[in-house]
Amino acid sequence: MTVRGTNRQRNSGTSWICLFAAFIIYFGCSTSAAGGEKTDRVVLRNGDRLTCEVKKLESGLLEVSTDDMGTISVEWDKVAELESKGQFEVELTDGVVHFGSLGNSSMPALMSVTSDTLAILISRSDVVKLIPIKAGFWERLDGSASLGFSYTKASTLLQLNASANVIYRGRSKESELNMNSVITAQEGADQTQRFDFSFDQSFLFNGRWFGTGGAGLQRNTALELDARLLAQVVGGNQVVQSNTNWLSIGAGLSANREWLGGEDQDMYNLEALTTLSHSKFRYDKPHVNLVSKLTTYYNLTHRGRFRLEFNTNLSWEIFTDFYVRFSLYDSYNNSPPPGAPQNDWNTSFSLAYSF
Repeated sequence: MTVRGTNRQRNSGTSWICLFAAFIIYFGCSTSAAGGEKTDRVVLRNGDRLTCEVKKLESGLLEVSTDDMGTISVEWDKVAELESKGQFEVELTDGVVHFGSLGNSSMPALMSVTSDTLAILISRSDVVKLIPIKAGFWERLDGSASLGFSYTKASTLLQLNASANVIYRGRSKESELNMNSVITAQEGADQTQRFDFSFDQSFLFNGRWFGTGGAGLQRNTALELDARLLAQVVGGNQVVQSNTNWLSIGAGLSANREWLGGEDQDMYNLEALTTLSHSKFRYDKPHVNLVSKLTTYYNLTHRGRFRLEFNTNLSWEIFTDFYVRFSLYDSYNNSPPPGAPQNDWNTSFSLAYSF
């Protein structure tokens, strides 16, 4: 059954989007409130010296907090020396993780990681993550939220899109919350809604291996999908892990229940899935991030049924922590309900905030 474009539905969908976006932005802003002692030391290749507090290293950028300049980001390949008595989780390109304080070496290309019983030397260029071990809950959160809309007067076509992503990183696990929503309304036509909400818990192992369990809720009225409730498990490997690229592959199983429009029966499915995720970073000004994910589903319950989900986001920083974002998604089902198309895709522009 196709969803009609009533005012009640429009208000309900819009309210949920705005409430979620406001929630993410509020808590994102609150993460900057906490601060620590500025006793760490960073020396850049050009000779500049910073007395600061090291917050984290990720995606090729070292984030530090200073008294005079606030929080700033330094390109990792511009760092010549780094000293901190704090305890850090240090992750390398090969997936190996060390724990300890940070120091320098007589060899410029190396840095030391010192624990209670051991001091080791590692190549600075091999380091892809630095996370303070004693960081509180809020300091371990990263995320973004975006909101955009467009209106065409000639066709009375209105589109509202919103997305949010929050990641919590622990020592050996990672929690991720995602929300994407697109509402399209046009005078004289049925309103369409696409909604995708998911929560994933990943466990990180040696050698860049990971295992993920998650649950989600999906809706796409353009494909006559009133709702899909799912749970899935995935195992995979971070094939490439550097300060400019991340590439991971995975495979697993997904169990779901579907409520299909135009049909009187629900569907229960067990699907084999594969995932391919890629992230590309450019940390020279302006910062540019390209994040893409492709997931395929082969139905084991109803043989011959195949689904595909693809989405990509290109974010371009316009000023600190604010981005212009271009998004593309594509949903494909080779066996949709009667009268529904096999494919639904959409592009959008939005303003995004990252924290």
